[in-house]
Amino acid sequence: MIGLIVLTATLLVWQHLGMERVMEFSAASGRPVELLDDRLQQGGGVAKLTRRPDALIMDCDLRYA
Repeated sequence: MIGLIVLTATLLVWQHLGMERVMEFSAASGRPVELLDDRLQQGGGVAKLTRRPDALIMDCDLRYA
């Protein structure tokens, strides 16, 4: 029982501190950015990317099909 509590606490700390991933895409970089969703696989999700001079805006509509 104590082992399960210690394991749970360890995993919570690891998730909080070690599993953070930040991916930054800059609108000013001019690099091509492509968005893929699951419509080709007959999925219900739709992704849309809007490029502004100061920002990249990603809109996602996730639906259960």
